Amino acid sequence: MTPPPADESPRAGPPESLVHSIIHGVLGIREWRRAAMLIVLGLAALVGAIVWQARERLVAAMAAFLEAPPHLMLADRAVLEATALGLVNTAVRPDYGVVIWAVTLELNRRRLLVFAPGDVAPSPELTSELHVGYIAPLFMRGSRSNAIIVAVLDGETACGEPLTYQGHVEYACAAGIPPGPGPLIGMIAALFPRRLSEYDQETTRSALQHAAETLTVYR
Repeated sequence: MTPPPADESPRAGPPESLVHSIIHGVLGIREWRRAAMLIVLGLAALVGAIVWQARERLVAAMAAFLEAPPHLMLADRAVLEATALGLVNTAVRPDYGVVIWAVTLELNRRRLLVFAPGDVAPSPELTSELHVGYIAPLFMRGSRSNAIIVAVLDGETACGEPLTYQGHVEYACAAGIPPGPGPLIGMIAALFPRRLSEYDQETTRSALQHAAETLTVYR
């Protein structure tokens, strides 16, 4: 009996890989289209490799972008009090003392948070403004003391006639919290009964600016 003829049809081999199929397809294209597709595929492969290598940084950057920005706040009351007392007991030694206010620019308002008294008792009119929780305008119409507030808003640590509402202080130096240009959430000031020399002004401004830098926290 004659054996049946062998099946000469080609057997199906293993499936080609995706990359091999793409290359085979591209090579089957003629003329300029082949070159264009090769360029596009090469660029896509390069971008993919870069993204894969930097995937952890990209994920971290995206997470940081989606997170809510930190909220700028004043330090805890204990830190405010310790800072004010430190200025009173150091070389600055403001005669009337040191005050720290919380500032709300939108409401033109300042609220006294801390008063660290110095060696000289303030006048009775000024004493009424030195109670913790006292609220007064930040800017006052027709007051020359607005100049020191404007200087602080411009990022300076300034000296001059201080901001008082009822009492009177002859001289003060003040720094914004945080110091420098940008958002303003508070102020710290050293109060004096006399105008300071240029050297004392520079020393006081430097001490206030350093102190103001420690009174800001991000939460």
